[in-house]
Amino acid sequence: MAYNFFINEIKKIFPYINSNDENWLILDEETFSIEFNVGEDDPINNIMLHVRGEDEALKAIGLVCKKINLQAFDTTESKIIDFDKETNEGFTQWREYKNNVLNKYNMRALKRKIQREQYGLHRERYVPFALDIIVKK
Repeated sequence: MAYNFFINEIKKIFPYINSNDENWLILDEETFSIEFNVGEDDPINNIMLHVRGEDEALKAIGLVCKKINLQAFDTTESKIIDFDKETNEGFTQWREYKNNVLNKYNMRALKRKIQREQYGLHRERYVPFALDIIVKK
């Protein structure tokens, strides 16, 4: 897929996406964020995603995949995501892992909570869920 095609298409889907650095696009929503690590290769073969937040993030990724004819590879489960399913095991496993980390480091979680309240941050920046988007052949 051509680099410029992807950039133009993602901006059509999410006109407000932060594209200050077109190699690293950031979709920052109220309940989730997705960072699209596009890189500089042209054509694009894959895009690494760093996903944080709630289930709405997977819906947004599913929309991108459907509109641009891509597939999302769940690096937790090592398989292609079926967006027709109601839940995604890899995302659930990531959320459990994230919660364990937050519980284990309670003081760090408390600090993040205070930061979220003070600065409007809604996600745990240090525990992303990783996905790889693959261009369909």
